[in-house]
Amino acid sequence: MNEFTEDQILVLSKNKLNYYLFLILVLKNASLPLADLQSQFQNIPIDEPVKELRAFGVLKNETDQVSLVSKNFKFPKARSEKIRSAYELFDNWDREFSKIFRYEKIIDKTFIKKISLRHLPIIENQLNVIFDLIRATDERADGDLVSSYLQVSFSREKV
Repeated sequence: MNEFTEDQILVLSKNKLNYYLFLILVLKNASLPLADLQSQFQNIPIDEPVKELRAFGVLKNETDQVSLVSKNFKFPKARSEKIRSAYELFDNWDREFSKIFRYEKIIDKTFIKKISLRHLPIIENQLNVIFDLIRATDERADGDLVSSYLQVSFSREKV
Protein backbone atom coordinates (compact mmCIF):
# COMPACT_ATOMS: atom_id res chain seq x y z
CA MET A 1 0.00 0.00 0.00
CA ASN A 2 1.46 3.35 -1.07
CA GLU A 3 1.48 6.30 1.30
CA PHE A 4 0.40 9.74 0.23
CA THR A 5 3.25 12.23 0.01
CA GLU A 6 3.18 15.42 2.02
CA ASP A 7 2.51 17.39 -1.18
CA GLN A 8 -0.49 15.18 -2.00
CA ILE A 9 -1.88 15.63 1.51
CA LEU A 10 -1.40 19.39 1.29
CA VAL A 11 -3.19 19.64 -2.07
CA LEU A 12 -6.11 17.65 -0.63
CA SER A 13 -6.22 19.99 2.35
CA LYS A 14 -6.05 23.13 0.21
CA ASN A 15 -9.85 23.35 0.23
CA LYS A 16 -13.00 21.30 0.83
CA LEU A 17 -13.65 20.90 -2.88
CA ASN A 18 -10.33 19.10 -3.45
CA TYR A 19 -10.93 16.83 -0.47
CA TYR A 20 -14.57 16.10 -1.31
CA LEU A 21 -13.68 15.25 -4.93
CA PHE A 22 -11.22 12.73 -3.52
CA LEU A 23 -13.76 11.33 -1.01
CA ILE A 24 -16.47 10.87 -3.61
CA LEU A 25 -14.10 8.90 -5.82
CA VAL A 26 -12.97 6.81 -2.84
CA LEU A 27 -16.57 5.99 -1.95
CA LYS A 28 -17.63 5.30 -5.56
CA ASN A 29 -14.56 3.06 -6.01
CA ALA A 30 -14.76 3.46 -9.77
CA SER A 31 -14.08 5.85 -12.61
CA LEU A 32 -16.80 8.43 -13.01
CA PRO A 33 -17.72 10.50 -16.01
CA LEU A 34 -16.62 14.08 -15.39
CA ALA A 35 -20.23 15.22 -15.90
CA ASP A 36 -21.48 12.82 -13.18
CA LEU A 37 -18.81 14.04 -10.80
CA GLN A 38 -19.69 17.65 -11.64
CA SER A 39 -23.37 16.95 -10.85
CA GLN A 40 -22.38 16.12 -7.25
CA PHE A 41 -21.21 19.74 -6.84
CA GLN A 42 -24.13 21.49 -8.56
CA ASN A 43 -22.97 24.97 -9.63
CA ILE A 44 -19.39 24.76 -8.37
CA PRO A 45 -16.96 24.19 -11.27
CA ILE A 46 -14.57 21.29 -10.68
CA ASP A 47 -12.31 21.47 -13.76
CA GLU A 48 -9.48 23.32 -11.99
CA PRO A 49 -9.49 21.14 -8.85
CA VAL A 50 -9.47 18.01 -11.04
CA LYS A 51 -6.45 19.37 -12.95
CA GLU A 52 -4.70 20.25 -9.68
CA LEU A 53 -5.32 16.83 -8.13
CA ARG A 54 -4.16 15.18 -11.34
CA ALA A 55 -0.98 17.28 -11.35
CA PHE A 56 -0.16 16.02 -7.84
CA GLY A 57 -0.80 12.37 -8.73
CA VAL A 58 -4.02 11.94 -6.76
CA LEU A 59 -6.45 11.67 -9.70
CA LYS A 60 -6.22 10.64 -13.31
CA ASN A 61 -8.70 11.46 -16.00
CA GLU A 62 -9.00 10.02 -19.44
CA THR A 63 -11.55 11.02 -22.05
CA ASP A 64 -14.02 12.59 -19.64
CA GLN A 65 -13.56 9.86 -16.98
CA VAL A 66 -12.06 10.67 -13.58
CA SER A 67 -10.62 8.13 -11.15
CA LEU A 68 -8.09 7.80 -8.37
CA VAL A 69 -4.52 7.03 -9.38
CA SER A 70 -4.58 4.16 -6.87
CA LYS A 71 -7.19 2.53 -4.67
CA ASN A 72 -4.48 1.54 -2.23
CA PHE A 73 -3.19 4.85 -0.92
CA LYS A 74 -2.74 5.22 2.80
CA PHE A 75 -2.46 8.38 4.85
CA PRO A 76 0.87 8.38 6.74
CA LYS A 77 1.27 9.24 10.39
CA ALA A 78 1.39 12.98 11.03
CA ARG A 79 5.14 13.55 11.12
CA SER A 80 5.00 17.31 10.61
CA GLU A 81 2.89 20.22 11.76
CA LYS A 82 1.66 20.74 8.19
CA ILE A 83 0.31 17.18 8.02
CA ARG A 84 -1.21 17.44 11.52
CA SER A 85 -3.03 20.61 10.46
CA ALA A 86 -4.24 18.93 7.27
CA TYR A 87 -5.56 15.96 9.25
CA GLU A 88 -7.47 18.30 11.57
CA LEU A 89 -9.13 19.85 8.52
CA PHE A 90 -9.95 16.39 7.15
CA ASP A 91 -11.54 15.39 10.47
CA ASN A 92 -13.76 18.49 10.43
CA TRP A 93 -14.66 18.06 6.77
CA ASP A 94 -15.40 14.34 7.27
CA ARG A 95 -18.02 15.24 9.88
CA GLU A 96 -19.70 17.61 7.41
CA PHE A 97 -19.47 15.34 4.38
CA SER A 98 -22.47 13.10 5.06
CA LYS A 99 -24.68 16.12 5.76
CA ILE A 100 -23.63 18.01 2.64
CA PHE A 101 -24.03 15.00 0.35
CA ARG A 102 -27.15 13.72 2.17
CA TYR A 103 -25.91 10.37 3.40
CA GLU A 104 -28.29 8.55 5.72
CA LYS A 105 -26.81 7.69 9.12
CA ILE A 106 -27.14 4.02 9.97
CA ILE A 107 -25.02 3.83 13.11
CA ASP A 108 -23.95 6.80 15.18
CA LYS A 109 -22.35 6.17 18.55
CA THR A 110 -20.34 8.24 20.97
CA PHE A 111 -18.68 6.95 24.08
CA ILE A 112 -16.74 8.88 26.71
CA LYS A 113 -14.99 7.03 29.53
CA LYS A 114 -11.74 7.15 31.41
CA ILE A 115 -9.62 4.04 31.02
CA SER A 116 -6.34 2.83 32.42
CA LEU A 117 -3.35 3.62 30.21
CA ARG A 118 -2.25 -0.01 30.49
CA HIS A 119 -5.36 -1.06 28.53
CA LEU A 120 -4.61 1.27 25.62
CA PRO A 121 -2.36 -1.17 23.67
CA ILE A 122 -5.04 -3.87 23.87
CA ILE A 123 -7.72 -1.48 22.68
CA GLU A 124 -5.47 -0.20 19.90
CA ASN A 125 -4.82 -3.76 18.69
CA GLN A 126 -8.56 -4.44 18.57
CA LEU A 127 -9.17 -1.20 16.70
CA ASN A 128 -6.50 -2.20 14.18
CA VAL A 129 -8.41 -5.45 13.60
CA ILE A 130 -11.59 -3.45 12.96
CA PHE A 131 -9.80 -1.09 10.57
CA ASP A 132 -8.24 -4.06 8.73
CA LEU A 133 -11.66 -5.71 8.47
CA ILE A 134 -13.16 -2.54 6.99
CA ARG A 135 -10.26 -2.25 4.52
CA ALA A 136 -10.66 -5.89 3.51
CA THR A 137 -14.40 -5.80 2.83
CA ASP A 138 -15.40 -6.61 -0.72
CA GLU A 139 -16.91 -3.48 -2.21
CA ARG A 140 -18.06 -5.42 -5.25
CA ALA A 141 -20.41 -7.60 -3.22
CA ASP A 142 -24.05 -7.74 -4.22
CA GLY A 143 -26.55 -5.84 -2.14
CA ASP A 144 -26.47 -2.53 -0.36
CA LEU A 145 -23.16 -0.93 0.45
CA VAL A 146 -22.56 1.59 3.20
CA SER A 147 -19.85 4.18 3.54
CA SER A 148 -17.83 3.98 6.69
CA TYR A 149 -16.45 6.84 8.69
CA LEU A 150 -14.88 5.67 11.91
CA GLN A 151 -12.97 7.99 14.17
CA VAL A 152 -11.59 6.95 17.52
CA SER A 153 -9.80 9.37 19.78
CA PHE A 154 -7.96 8.90 23.05
CA SER A 155 -6.68 11.89 24.97
CA ARG A 156 -4.74 12.27 28.16
CA GLU A 157 -5.13 15.07 30.68
CA LYS A 158 -2.07 17.25 31.02
CA VAL A 159 -0.72 16.93 34.51
